[in-house]
Amino acid sequence: MGQAFLPYASPVFERCNNIVHNSLLQYQRYQQNPELDEPDKSFLVVALDLLSGLTQGLGPQLEPLIQISQPNLLNLLTVCLKHPQAPVRQSAYALVGDLAMGCFSLLRGHMPGIMAELILQLDPEPKLEFISASNNAAWSVGEVALRYGRDDHEFQQWVNPLIARLIPILLHPKAPRSLHENAAVSIGRIGLMHPALVAPHLPEFAQAWCQALYEIRDNEEKDSAFRGFCTLVQTNPAGISKACIYPPPTLPDIDHCSLQ
Repeated sequence: MGQAFLPYASPVFERCNNIVHNSLLQYQRYQQNPELDEPDKSFLVVALDLLSGLTQGLGPQLEPLIQISQPNLLNLLTVCLKHPQAPVRQSAYALVGDLAMGCFSLLRGHMPGIMAELILQLDPEPKLEFISASNNAAWSVGEVALRYGRDDHEFQQWVNPLIARLIPILLHPKAPRSLHENAAVSIGRIGLMHPALVAPHLPEFAQAWCQALYEIRDNEEKDSAFRGFCTLVQTNPAGISKACIYPPPTLPDIDHCSLQ
Protein backbone atom coordinates (compact mmCIF):
# COMPACT_ATOMS: atom_id res chain seq x y z
CA MET A 1 0.00 0.00 0.00
CA GLY A 2 2.93 2.35 0.55
CA GLN A 3 1.85 5.88 1.37
CA ALA A 4 -1.82 4.83 1.32
CA PHE A 5 -1.23 3.14 4.67
CA LEU A 6 -0.30 6.43 6.36
CA PRO A 7 -3.74 7.02 8.01
CA TYR A 8 -3.39 3.67 9.82
CA ALA A 9 0.30 3.94 10.64
CA SER A 10 0.07 5.55 14.07
CA PRO A 11 -1.91 2.85 15.95
CA VAL A 12 0.00 0.04 14.21
CA PHE A 13 3.35 1.63 15.01
CA GLU A 14 2.36 2.27 18.64
CA ARG A 15 1.15 -1.31 19.04
CA CYS A 16 4.39 -2.71 17.60
CA ASN A 17 6.49 -0.46 19.82
CA ASN A 18 4.56 -1.61 22.88
CA ILE A 19 5.00 -5.27 21.93
CA VAL A 20 8.74 -4.78 21.54
CA HIS A 21 8.95 -3.03 24.91
CA ASN A 22 6.83 -5.57 26.78
CA SER A 23 8.64 -8.51 25.16
CA LEU A 24 12.00 -7.14 26.25
CA LEU A 25 10.71 -6.63 29.79
CA GLN A 26 9.43 -10.21 29.88
CA TYR A 27 12.76 -11.56 28.73
CA GLN A 28 14.58 -9.44 31.29
CA ARG A 29 12.44 -10.96 34.04
CA TYR A 30 13.19 -14.43 32.66
CA GLN A 31 16.95 -13.75 32.70
CA GLN A 32 16.68 -12.63 36.32
CA ASN A 33 14.64 -15.70 37.26
CA PRO A 34 15.33 -18.68 34.93
CA GLU A 35 12.70 -20.72 36.75
CA LEU A 36 10.09 -18.78 34.81
CA ASP A 37 8.98 -20.04 31.40
CA GLU A 38 11.06 -18.56 28.60
CA PRO A 39 8.95 -15.94 26.78
CA ASP A 40 7.81 -16.68 23.24
CA LYS A 41 10.03 -14.67 20.87
CA SER A 42 7.46 -14.79 18.05
CA PHE A 43 5.63 -11.62 19.09
CA LEU A 44 8.88 -9.67 19.28
CA VAL A 45 10.08 -10.93 15.89
CA VAL A 46 6.75 -10.19 14.19
CA ALA A 47 6.63 -6.69 15.70
CA LEU A 48 10.15 -5.90 14.44
CA ASP A 49 9.28 -7.26 10.99
CA LEU A 50 6.15 -5.14 10.85
CA LEU A 51 8.16 -2.07 11.84
CA SER A 52 10.49 -2.87 8.96
CA GLY A 53 7.49 -3.01 6.65
CA LEU A 54 6.25 0.35 7.91
CA THR A 55 9.70 1.84 7.37
CA GLN A 56 9.94 0.47 3.84
CA GLY A 57 6.47 1.72 2.95
CA LEU A 58 6.46 5.13 4.61
CA GLY A 59 10.14 6.12 4.77
CA PRO A 60 10.72 9.59 6.25
CA GLN A 61 7.00 9.98 7.00
CA LEU A 62 7.49 7.52 9.84
CA GLU A 63 9.98 9.83 11.59
CA PRO A 64 7.41 11.80 13.65
CA LEU A 65 6.10 8.54 15.15
CA ILE A 66 9.63 7.40 16.00
CA GLN A 67 10.43 10.75 17.60
CA ILE A 68 7.46 10.63 19.99
CA SER A 69 7.59 6.89 20.71
CA GLN A 70 7.69 5.97 24.41
CA PRO A 71 9.98 4.24 25.10
CA ASN A 72 11.92 5.43 22.11
CA LEU A 73 11.98 2.80 19.38
CA LEU A 74 15.65 3.30 18.61
CA ASN A 75 16.61 2.69 22.24
CA LEU A 76 14.57 -0.52 22.17
CA LEU A 77 16.18 -1.52 18.87
CA THR A 78 19.66 -1.23 20.36
CA VAL A 79 18.59 -3.62 23.13
CA CYS A 80 17.18 -6.06 20.56
CA LEU A 81 20.59 -6.26 18.87
CA LYS A 82 21.91 -7.84 22.10
CA HIS A 83 19.08 -10.36 22.42
CA PRO A 84 20.24 -13.95 23.00
CA GLN A 85 17.72 -15.27 20.47
CA ALA A 86 19.15 -15.17 16.92
CA PRO A 87 15.78 -14.61 15.15
CA VAL A 88 15.30 -11.44 17.21
CA ARG A 89 18.73 -10.14 16.18
CA GLN A 90 18.02 -11.11 12.58
CA SER A 91 14.87 -8.96 12.49
CA ALA A 92 16.55 -6.17 14.44
CA TYR A 93 19.44 -5.88 11.96
CA ALA A 94 16.96 -5.88 9.09
CA LEU A 95 15.22 -2.95 10.77
CA VAL A 96 18.56 -1.15 11.15
CA GLY A 97 19.10 -1.39 7.38
CA ASP A 98 15.55 -0.27 6.58
CA LEU A 99 15.82 2.69 8.97
CA ALA A 100 19.13 3.64 7.37
CA MET A 101 17.37 3.85 4.01
CA GLY A 102 14.23 5.58 5.23
CA CYS A 103 14.92 7.47 8.46
CA PHE A 104 18.67 7.91 8.72
CA SER A 105 18.52 11.36 10.29
CA LEU A 106 17.05 9.74 13.41
CA LEU A 107 19.10 6.55 13.30
CA ARG A 108 22.41 8.39 13.11
CA GLY A 109 22.36 9.55 16.73
CA HIS A 110 22.10 5.93 17.88
CA MET A 111 24.78 4.50 15.60
CA PRO A 112 27.61 4.30 18.17
CA GLY A 113 25.64 1.80 20.26
CA ILE A 114 24.31 -0.01 17.21
CA MET A 115 27.71 -0.29 15.54
CA ALA A 116 29.31 -1.75 18.68
CA GLU A 117 26.87 -4.68 18.48
CA LEU A 118 26.89 -4.93 14.70
CA ILE A 119 30.66 -5.40 14.47
CA LEU A 120 30.48 -8.27 16.96
CA GLN A 121 27.76 -9.97 14.89
CA LEU A 122 30.04 -10.23 11.83
CA ASP A 123 31.35 -13.77 12.22
CA PRO A 124 33.19 -15.62 9.40
CA GLU A 125 31.85 -18.99 10.53
CA PRO A 126 28.59 -18.41 12.42
CA LYS A 127 26.62 -21.22 13.96
CA LEU A 128 23.83 -22.41 11.69
CA GLU A 129 21.17 -20.61 13.71
CA PHE A 130 23.15 -17.33 13.57
CA ILE A 131 23.65 -17.19 9.78
CA SER A 132 20.60 -15.05 9.03
CA ALA A 133 21.47 -12.56 11.78
CA SER A 134 25.02 -12.28 10.44
CA ASN A 135 23.67 -11.86 6.91
CA ASN A 136 21.42 -8.99 7.93
CA ALA A 137 24.20 -7.35 9.92
CA ALA A 138 26.56 -7.55 6.94
CA TRP A 139 23.88 -6.11 4.64
CA SER A 140 22.79 -3.32 6.97
CA VAL A 141 26.29 -1.91 7.47
CA GLY A 142 26.53 -1.25 3.73
CA GLU A 143 23.28 0.71 3.81
CA VAL A 144 24.53 2.69 6.80
CA ALA A 145 27.86 3.46 5.09
CA LEU A 146 26.10 4.91 2.04
CA ARG A 147 23.90 7.17 4.17
CA TYR A 148 26.85 8.59 6.11
CA GLY A 149 28.36 9.68 2.80
CA ARG A 150 31.85 10.18 1.46
CA ASP A 151 34.70 10.43 3.98
CA ASP A 152 32.36 11.08 6.91
CA HIS A 153 34.48 11.56 10.03
CA GLU A 154 32.13 9.74 12.41
CA PHE A 155 31.94 6.61 10.25
CA GLN A 156 35.71 6.55 9.71
CA GLN A 157 36.23 5.21 13.23
CA TRP A 158 34.41 2.01 12.26
CA VAL A 159 35.95 1.39 8.84
CA ASN A 160 38.97 -0.61 10.00
CA PRO A 161 37.07 -2.71 12.58
CA LEU A 162 34.42 -3.49 9.95
CA ILE A 163 36.91 -4.37 7.23
CA ALA A 164 38.79 -6.53 9.73
CA ARG A 165 35.58 -8.55 10.18
CA LEU A 166 34.25 -8.49 6.61
CA ILE A 167 37.41 -9.65 4.82
CA PRO A 168 37.72 -12.89 6.87
CA ILE A 169 34.04 -13.60 6.08
CA LEU A 170 34.71 -13.10 2.38
CA LEU A 171 37.80 -15.34 2.46
CA HIS A 172 36.40 -18.08 4.68
CA PRO A 173 35.81 -21.24 2.62
CA LYS A 174 33.00 -22.45 4.88
CA ALA A 175 31.04 -19.22 5.11
CA PRO A 176 27.64 -19.47 3.40
CA ARG A 177 27.44 -18.02 -0.10
CA SER A 178 24.84 -15.46 0.99
CA LEU A 179 27.23 -14.22 3.67
CA HIS A 180 30.06 -13.99 1.12
CA GLU A 181 27.82 -11.88 -1.11
CA ASN A 182 26.65 -9.53 1.65
CA ALA A 183 30.19 -9.10 2.93
CA ALA A 184 31.44 -8.31 -0.57
CA VAL A 185 28.67 -5.78 -1.21
CA SER A 186 29.36 -3.99 2.06
CA ILE A 187 33.11 -3.95 1.46
CA GLY A 188 32.42 -2.33 -1.91
CA ARG A 189 30.03 0.20 -0.44
CA ILE A 190 32.37 1.11 2.41
CA GLY A 191 35.14 1.39 -0.17
CA LEU A 192 33.00 3.73 -2.26
CA MET A 193 32.61 6.05 0.72
CA HIS A 194 36.09 5.63 2.27
CA PRO A 195 38.48 4.53 -0.50
CA ALA A 196 41.63 5.78 1.19
CA LEU A 197 41.01 3.56 4.22
CA VAL A 198 39.89 0.44 2.35
CA ALA A 199 42.17 0.50 -0.74
CA PRO A 200 45.31 -0.67 1.13
CA HIS A 201 43.48 -3.93 1.85
CA LEU A 202 42.64 -4.56 -1.82
CA PRO A 203 45.32 -7.27 -2.38
CA GLU A 204 43.75 -9.31 0.42
CA PHE A 205 40.27 -9.59 -1.07
CA ALA A 206 40.21 -8.54 -4.77
CA GLN A 207 39.96 -12.03 -6.24
CA ALA A 208 37.49 -13.36 -3.65
CA TRP A 209 35.41 -10.20 -4.04
CA CYS A 210 34.94 -10.68 -7.78
CA GLN A 211 34.14 -14.36 -7.32
CA ALA A 212 31.53 -13.60 -4.66
CA LEU A 213 29.60 -11.08 -6.76
CA TYR A 214 30.06 -12.52 -10.23
CA GLU A 215 26.72 -14.33 -10.35
CA ILE A 216 24.42 -12.11 -8.31
CA ARG A 217 21.70 -10.32 -10.24
CA ASP A 218 22.12 -6.72 -11.29
CA ASN A 219 20.51 -4.35 -8.80
CA GLU A 220 21.25 -1.14 -6.93
CA GLU A 221 23.30 -2.95 -4.30
CA LYS A 222 25.54 -4.61 -6.89
CA ASP A 223 25.88 -1.33 -8.79
CA SER A 224 27.11 0.64 -5.77
CA ALA A 225 29.37 -2.24 -4.71
CA PHE A 226 31.05 -2.40 -8.13
CA ARG A 227 31.46 1.35 -8.22
CA GLY A 228 33.18 1.03 -4.88
CA PHE A 229 35.48 -1.71 -6.16
CA CYS A 230 36.44 0.41 -9.17
CA THR A 231 37.12 3.36 -6.86
CA LEU A 232 39.41 1.16 -4.79
CA VAL A 233 41.28 0.05 -7.92
CA GLN A 234 41.68 3.68 -8.99
CA THR A 235 42.98 4.54 -5.53
CA ASN A 236 45.36 1.58 -5.33
CA PRO A 237 46.05 0.14 -8.82
CA ALA A 238 48.89 -1.98 -7.49
CA GLY A 239 46.41 -3.70 -5.23
CA ILE A 240 45.22 -6.00 -8.02
CA SER A 241 48.53 -6.46 -9.80
CA LYS A 242 49.12 -9.86 -8.21
CA ALA A 243 45.50 -10.96 -8.10
CA CYS A 244 44.08 -13.33 -10.66
CA ILE A 245 40.72 -11.63 -11.18
CA TYR A 246 38.57 -14.53 -12.27
CA PRO A 247 35.76 -14.42 -12.99
CA PRO A 248 36.33 -10.87 -14.29
CA PRO A 249 33.73 -8.12 -13.83
CA THR A 250 31.12 -8.22 -16.58
CA LEU A 251 30.97 -5.57 -19.28
CA PRO A 252 27.90 -3.86 -17.73
CA ASP A 253 29.77 -3.67 -14.40
CA ILE A 254 32.77 -2.08 -16.10
CA ASP A 255 30.48 0.35 -17.92
CA HIS A 256 28.92 1.39 -14.61
CA CYS A 257 32.35 2.09 -13.19
CA SER A 258 33.56 4.05 -16.19
CA LEU A 259 30.47 6.21 -16.26
CA GLN A 260 30.92 7.48 -12.70
